[in-house]
Amino acid sequence: MCEIQPTYLADVERGQRNIRLQSLEKIAMGPPSKIIRLEDLKLEDDYMEKKELQLLISEKLNGSSQDELKLVIKLIDEILNFVDKK
Repeated sequence: MCEIQPTYLADVERGQRNIRLQSLEKIAMGPPSKIIRLEDLKLEDDYMEKKELQLLISEKLNGSSQDELKLVIKLIDEILNFVDKK
C-alpha cells in the first residue's frame, strides 16, 4: 500500500482523526489504485451455491488480522449499501 496503517485511514474516513500532510502525501505518491466495477467481477463457476460462495469468502479471509477483518466488514457494508442504492 502506501505505508499507512489501515486503521489510521479508517479513522480518517470516519472523521475520528485528522489527516496529517505527510500522510496525505504518502497516499498521493503511493501506487496507483485500480478501480474494479462490480459487473467486471467474474467467478470461475457461475453456478456456485450460496454456501459455496460463503465458504470461499471464509477461506480467503483465513489468517487475516482483526484489523483486516474489520476493514473487510466495512467494505462489505459499503458495497451492499451501494448495490441497494442502484
